[in-house]
Amino acid sequence: MMVPKVQGTILDSIIEEFPSTSNVLDPFVGSGTSLVECMHRGLAFTGIDINPLAGLLSLVKAQPSDPIRMKNGFASLLRRIALDDLGITRPPFLHQDKWFEESASVHLSRIVRSIEQEEDLSLRRVFWVGLARCIRLVCNSRQSTYKLHQRPREDIENRNNNAATATFTNALKDVIAQLSAHHSQLSSAGLLNKEGKYVRKVNIVIGPAQSVLINTTDEKFDLIVTSPPYGDNGTTVPYGQYSYLALQWIPLSDICENVNKNLVANTHSTDTASLGGSLSQALERGTKTCGHLPAYQAAIKILGTNQNGAKRFASFSADLAQTAALLAERTKSGGLHVWTVGDRYIGGERVPTGELLSEVLSEHGVQPLHVADRRIIAKKMALRNASSRTMTTERIIVGMKG
Repeated sequence: MMVPKVQGTILDSIIEEFPSTSNVLDPFVGSGTSLVECMHRGLAFTGIDINPLAGLLSLVKAQPSDPIRMKNGFASLLRRIALDDLGITRPPFLHQDKWFEESASVHLSRIVRSIEQEEDLSLRRVFWVGLARCIRLVCNSRQSTYKLHQRPREDIENRNNNAATATFTNALKDVIAQLSAHHSQLSSAGLLNKEGKYVRKVNIVIGPAQSVLINTTDEKFDLIVTSPPYGDNGTTVPYGQYSYLALQWIPLSDICENVNKNLVANTHSTDTASLGGSLSQALERGTKTCGHLPAYQAAIKILGTNQNGAKRFASFSADLAQTAALLAERTKSGGLHVWTVGDRYIGGERVPTGELLSEVLSEHGVQPLHVADRRIIAKKMALRNASSRTMTTERIIVGMKG
């Protein structure tokens, strides 16, 4: 994840040195760290992400609702939930009984029905974010990993599965408090118009970055600021798995009318469609795209006979390089790039993602200006998992388009 203070400091330095910086693109916007930091500095922003849940989070932050409206809507929502005495009325999704006890599903169904009765889409989206947090806490998946692993049966039986409504209430309180603080900061800075909307253009697009960049308008940007997936979706942080259960309860039409439903067809759909997610012709794609780059050659040599590891690295490298090339095309002459990347481990061997990205950017006219390595503080993931070591540092690469 991006660290808000780090990204904010970088943005402040860029704006001071290049005051004409106006519009920013993040092709892997995630939950919207870069979005919020850009908004607080009055910048126009475009964000892209393949994950519909990430898109929902960014949409909610892009046009924060008035705190009083959120508070009043919250009170009305709780009254509707309290009056709902129906059980589970919606068709179950695949393996629902594995991930949710029946009593939890009953409570979640009441919450979903009550949210759907809210007429204001912007408020419904806020409520869906609260529900997403609640689902993560009341499902039968272990909380110690981003993967979906069922809790031991005795842990499930010892939980209070009737507490979903209380869990949702607390989660939504936190969401509203955070959005209210965001709204207040924008208002204090004079960045909201008379209708309470952000004064600059914000566009959030849900879909694979490469496809969106190819198929959307040819707008060029002053600044690309992003942190791509690190290519470890199958081992450490399966981005789609983490979001899958929430997206079984949240109507995709409330996030975006044209969300590709195949992205949430199963627990692995989003991860397979993400950077490095498909191993089909991986080595061929890697060689064609990056085979001439020293960092790529070195990594393939290090991986040696680890064919699966080589395929994973090759697939991610090819996808990353193709996306970086498209982003270079979308950058104005003199525009800047800020990439935060991590050097992951495959089979115990470090692969040089930072060096590879620097070489790719240079090849497409984005010359590195500065590279900073940062130790990941308060790391949530273990230093090792069953497959390999995990990342302990990240690299921030700043470059300029010639």
